[in-house]
Amino acid sequence: MRLLIATAGAALALAAPAQAAYAPKVSLKLEPTTPAAVPQITSVITQASGETASKTVVVTFPKGFQPNFGGTAAKCPPDQENADPPHCPPESQLGTAEATAEVLGLPQPLTGNVYFGGPVTASKFRLIVILHNDLLGYQKIIGSAELIASGGARNVFDNLPNVLTTSFKLVLSGGSKGLLKNPIDCGDYDVTAAFTSQNGEKATGSQNVTIAGCKPIPLALSDVTLSRSRVVFDVNAPGRVAVTVKRAKKRVASGTFTLAKAGTARVKVPKLKPGKYVVAIKVTTDDGRTLSRRFTRTVH
Repeated sequence: MRLLIATAGAALALAAPAQAAYAPKVSLKLEPTTPAAVPQITSVITQASGETASKTVVVTFPKGFQPNFGGTAAKCPPDQENADPPHCPPESQLGTAEATAEVLGLPQPLTGNVYFGGPVTASKFRLIVILHNDLLGYQKIIGSAELIASGGARNVFDNLPNVLTTSFKLVLSGGSKGLLKNPIDCGDYDVTAAFTSQNGEKATGSQNVTIAGCKPIPLALSDVTLSRSRVVFDVNAPGRVAVTVKRAKKRVASGTFTLAKAGTARVKVPKLKPGKYVVAIKVTTDDGRTLSRRFTRTVH
């Protein structure tokens, strides 16, 4: 849920005339990328000089990403959040932030932290970003993050000030203070972003992240049946499959084919006479794993 926090960087500089097309860009890095890990998340949102500042940013993590309910970050007390200047205790800190703002055409660096703002409902909580620059003073940006009923999470920063940053980098801690948990399944996941400018312009972006390091599921063959015309069986991984049917040690049918995905395979054989047969099946996956099994089946 950290990527959305990075969008707060769009609220940190005086608005410039809209001379460039509205095209915010987003990038995201997870460390580690192993399944079910609570990673450190580095997110960056950039805009070109002259673009219109963002008013609303919605970032969606797809189904599979889940909140880390075991996170230990404490809530920033309201009196400290609303103080002048705002400040939050170290135990509520979730990470750090850096921004480059344009002020009258000159870049201004801002630095600060992001804090846990506590729950709003059972499925929604607040995020507080506090940044500082000697010229711009303190900037406090409030966002929300919520679970999606169909899976995944959605984060929203709305009604952002009419200001611009050309770059905003946010590094959020993982581990015990992390709020986001990687999917348990390996694969490619697209984190998407939807932007709306102060002038109503729309833009979208995405960042693919790969979850890797899953232990291979042991190969398995099951539900092997033999009829007069075919062999039917289930295999739990795709790969190259070789099937041989013998009767009294004499081969009566054989064939090799590629199974594109795990599931049920159906192999036609010449019409078989009633009797007992031995069905030999060998599966070889793309990563080199093999499984060979023999089954005795009776054709009636």
